[in-house]
Amino acid sequence: MAGKGPYGGGRVAPVGGSGRIGASGRMGGSRRGVGPPRKLSIREKMAASYRSLSKSSRFMSRTASMVEPTPQQAKVIKFIDQKAVSVTMAVFTVYALFGDDIRLAAFRPSADDWFYGLSCVALLLFAVEMVLNSYAKHDYLWRFYFWLDLLAVLSLIPDIAWIWDPLTGNTGSDGGSGTAIRAGRASRAGTKAGRVVRVVRLVRLVRIVKLYKHVKRQKGEDVDEDPINADQPSQVGKRLSDLTTRRLIILVLAMLVSLPFLDIAWWVWDEQAAPIVGLDALHAQAVNGQADLDAGVVSYANNAGALLFLSLFNVSQDTSSEWLKDLTIPAKEWTAAHMRTKVEINDDFRANEITQANSFGCDFDSRGLLDQTDEACESIAIFDNTSNSGQEALLNVFKTLFVMLTLAVGSLLFTRDAENLVIQPIERMVFLVKQLATNPLATVKHKRHRSGVGYETALLETTLAKIGALLQIGFGEAGSTIIQQNMSSTGALNPLVKGRKIEGIFGFCDIRQFTDATECLQEEVMLFVNEIGDIVHWACHQYRGAANKNIGDAFLIVWMLPEEGADGVRRGASSRGGSSDAYSVDDKTPAGDGDGEYLEDGKEEPAPYDDVLDELVEVTEEVTVEQVSDCSLYSFLKVMVELHKSNVRGSLRRYQDHSAIRNRFPEGYSVRLGFGLHKGWAIEGAIGSRFKIDASYLSPNVNMSARLEAATKQFRTPLLLSESLVESLSPAAKGFLRCIDRVTVKGSIEPIRLYTYDVINYDAALGEPYESHTPIDFLASADFANDAGLRDLHAGLHADFFKTFNRGADAYFAGAWGEAKAGLEEAMALKPEDGPSTTLMEVMGRDGFVAPVDWPGYRALTEK
Repeated sequence: MAGKGPYGGGRVAPVGGSGRIGASGRMGGSRRGVGPPRKLSIREKMAASYRSLSKSSRFMSRTASMVEPTPQQAKVIKFIDQKAVSVTMAVFTVYALFGDDIRLAAFRPSADDWFYGLSCVALLLFAVEMVLNSYAKHDYLWRFYFWLDLLAVLSLIPDIAWIWDPLTGNTGSDGGSGTAIRAGRASRAGTKAGRVVRVVRLVRLVRIVKLYKHVKRQKGEDVDEDPINADQPSQVGKRLSDLTTRRLIILVLAMLVSLPFLDIAWWVWDEQAAPIVGLDALHAQAVNGQADLDAGVVSYANNAGALLFLSLFNVSQDTSSEWLKDLTIPAKEWTAAHMRTKVEINDDFRANEITQANSFGCDFDSRGLLDQTDEACESIAIFDNTSNSGQEALLNVFKTLFVMLTLAVGSLLFTRDAENLVIQPIERMVFLVKQLATNPLATVKHKRHRSGVGYETALLETTLAKIGALLQIGFGEAGSTIIQQNMSSTGALNPLVKGRKIEGIFGFCDIRQFTDATECLQEEVMLFVNEIGDIVHWACHQYRGAANKNIGDAFLIVWMLPEEGADGVRRGASSRGGSSDAYSVDDKTPAGDGDGEYLEDGKEEPAPYDDVLDELVEVTEEVTVEQVSDCSLYSFLKVMVELHKSNVRGSLRRYQDHSAIRNRFPEGYSVRLGFGLHKGWAIEGAIGSRFKIDASYLSPNVNMSARLEAATKQFRTPLLLSESLVESLSPAAKGFLRCIDRVTVKGSIEPIRLYTYDVINYDAALGEPYESHTPIDFLASADFANDAGLRDLHAGLHADFFKTFNRGADAYFAGAWGEAKAGLEEAMALKPEDGPSTTLMEVMGRDGFVAPVDWPGYRALTEK
């Protein structure tokens, strides 16, 4: 090491051997400077938010578009919806609901055929309507309302006796007690089916909805066809209403259809009805005094049930018992020993465990039927109903459980629909607001919801997420406090909040010959600037920087430095200076947090949106000031390389062929930038008024980075670094730099050293190659000790150049300008047109290469 510099063990490249090409331990290895992929920092996530949300909104707009009907289908729909057809269908819908009941209640059998005819017409019209809807409406066939309409059509069949009676065998018969019982059994199958079908008839009520829509259209209030009506129900409202209607229909039908099966009368109708039917026949025989009464009693006991007691008019109980003493019914495990007296029955059975049948009448009327108003003649039969009462109790238990289950399922379904369509989206939006209030730079990624497409809640979610992302992009890190305070406050908007002091690295870069380019490109200049800005921002964000200001032809980039810990060492999370609060939105709720869900661009099916609460992913990778400083230098080197590649074969290449550009620059044009880097403190906050604010940084140190960039023109080099920044770089990074001057700037009397990084080979590979609009899916680190690309930047530079230049520069600082002149001339021979050498030669030449008597070893920087 030659000489002692400000860094202790050796100075950074001014004179000594350190920091020169080929220095041992500095340039070895073959690794690139990107380092292993890591989680995104906040700055990368801010950029990713915009892309993710854009994809999500495009997905929504594509999927939400309705399937347009063909011209033929449109004609069919128009025919179905016209007034005459709607009124006709409405009339027959009302008839289908009440016609059969009106027939039975108000008309004699002679009018039945007229009603059957009307029912056939209704059946035909409903069937034709189903066919037309299936053809014309893409969302009808095989869907929910298709099956409901099909049930409604089929439920008309029982109203048409011409069809129904032959199917059910509904005919009557006369005869004795056994014949009457068997006749009742024969018609039972049709009667049970009729009950179920009459319940299904209630499905026709769904058709009333069509009548309601028709009336609304006639009043000019058709909410489905007026997209700009202020009273138009929202898509989510219509969807929720539709789902509620569906659920309600299903639950009501399920209860109406299922409850009859849980009624004892459904299963034991014969045992309940047979005693009455058969006893009437026996009583008529007893009153008539027929000789075969004994056979009738045996038949009655054999068919009616488990007989306990029988008392016939004009027949003693002993006689009837004698007729039954030899009767055995194995299927019912009944014998004559089961017969009881009334007293025994009262002692051995509960009231609900017996069935008693009574038949009255002493005289026959003109039609041969008993006059049952005369109770003087009576026959009594009592049956054992113990098994039926137990079965009824068990069915009541099942009925209670079924009603409870139905209510629970209904509540769950209704609640789930409201949760998915309304509550969860609101909770996700509230969660987003809370997260932006907690961490204004949290990543906003929007999941594509197939179930929520086209709904206003999904639109609000996407819009709110976009607003959050736009706030992050617009305000940047400097505006995080503004976002946080206003998102967490319920009061009025107050963008002018108090600033805070931070430590950071400020990078200023300026587009060369921008005025000429603007005059040439006119309207295209916006695209021109943005293409350059995308390269600058992409490279800097990738290496922990954050874009702050876009000032026409200039860009201000900030690298926030970690806060100083208790041990005096500055370290912090990579996500943001001094903070480890970096959040990305995933698919589950954070532990212990019930505030709602968040979204990530991932699987398409919602989680019950399946829909989606988010988990906060914390980025806790610690970085030091040295690492951040290395990243700032590496970022600008990468910008220089990527700009060159874009000029040669990228998106900026086309501007060289622009006619106005070629006329203005006949010798050729390429995009070039100047760069200045400085480290220091600044006040972060809002600048402006209640009419317009900018979130930025105020400090002489910010101005210093701009002055350094401006000075690059004087030193004819694209990059200048201040001494304060160089002091925080890693030893490996310092080894690539050379000190080119020592100056004071306007407003300061403290001299600082200026450094530059010589880039000779712009085709070197630094980190991941730039591609327009590519997402930043990793966080890179700068590795000056092992990155071969950094060594390649110096390719073509003579090995003795640094040593020679440093000798001349040291003589310049020491006031030996004659010696300095010789050294710099030798350096310029090794690197012709070296900008810093030329500048120093001009400075000394103005005084005849003789240092002033009071030369302090530095000069005042003439460029602002």
